[in-house]
Amino acid sequence: MISCMDDEIGKVFAALREKRMLENTLVIFQSDNGGPRSAKFTGEVDMSESTIPADNGPYRDGKGMLYEGGIRVVALANWQGRIKPGSVVDQPIHMVDMLAREAAPSLFLKEVAGVSKRELFGSVALPGDEKEIEMEP
Repeated sequence: MISCMDDEIGKVFAALREKRMLENTLVIFQSDNGGPRSAKFTGEVDMSESTIPADNGPYRDGKGMLYEGGIRVVALANWQGRIKPGSVVDQPIHMVDMLAREAAPSLFLKEVAGVSKRELFGSVALPGDEKEIEMEP
């Protein structure tokens, strides 16, 4: 899985570089939960090829649980020229807080990076639908 993630993340960065968007793009990768400690949380029917339980380090329990092993995960952020490479933040943040702060302004635009808001978000009702604004690229 790690090598697949590495390959795909590389493709994201290559595309951003090709479109000359890398310096203006905050890229965040974060898991939504800790590793599974029980097969019932894996979503897989055949677990014969998997290793359960996952190792969540010193944290109790895992995916599907409210103990630290289930909710405390690593997050990686890259923003060239804005985030110093190798910097570490050891304070907690909830993904919901991050989404509201970082994505909310784009909900009021008709398009983001040349892609219409409808293509990005589908037919769900979004904040700003009633008052979209134009923004020069």
